[in-house]
Amino acid sequence: MRIGWRVPELLAGLAALSRTMSKEWISRAGEDGRKLIVAYRAA
Repeated sequence: MRIGWRVPELLAGLAALSRTMSKEWISRAGEDGRKLIVAYRAA
């Protein structure tokens, strides 16, 4: 399936949501969780 349009506001909202969820998860997961996210983002 392919969608031909992207709404910039939607993409910005999803990116903000992702940042918030990642920060919350890292705060619960601790240092090992932070390392996991850092490695994932570097890949």
